Amino acid sequence: MHDLVPTFRATRQLAPDLKRSSSTLDPLIDASKRGLRALRDILNGAQPLLAQLGPFMSQLNPILQWIEYNQAITSNFMSAGQTAIGDTTVATGGGVGHYLRQFSPTGPDTVAISPKRQDFTRGNSYPYGANLNIPEMGKFLIIPNHDCANAGGEVMPDDKPVGGHAGCFVEPAAPGQPQGTPQVDKPAEYSK
Repeated sequence: MHDLVPTFRATRQLAPDLKRSSSTLDPLIDASKRGLRALRDILNGAQPLLAQLGPFMSQLNPILQWIEYNQAITSNFMSAGQTAIGDTTVATGGGVGHYLRQFSPTGPDTVAISPKRQDFTRGNSYPYGANLNIPEMGKFLIIPNHDCANAGGEVMPDDKPVGGHAGCFVEPAAPGQPQGTPQVDKPAEYSK
């Protein structure tokens, strides 16, 4: 009861403002009679559009989810993508030509087919973007791997590497994802 006294005093001070604002609501109420009917008509007319938006969004949402997982890579591409063709060479006719810098796979795996993964093979086709800045990369000087089964488990460079090959460490799981490649799945079909 003691706490209610200051509350009632504050409400009393607010009363003139509430009375003034409620008296100015009449024009808004009159306008809403026409405006809300118009809004209802717009929403009714937009039903076919909204029905078609569901299947479109079911295809767009996985793309946006992948971008969410790989924000760093995506922003790097947008801010520094032009440097990919920054190398130049003399083109035919004496002009300047630009080319895309690339590297090709090397090693025995590129010239032969093996029935199993070799102990020196490392790789991860789909690295999770945030894992490209983890401290282990400084030790290993390679990106995280999908698994290290062929290397006999995770091997630190300071440990005795398998066959004298590079170390191996497993990529940490993406937030909300199981271990391994982040799964960006198409959601259930939208109902009409």
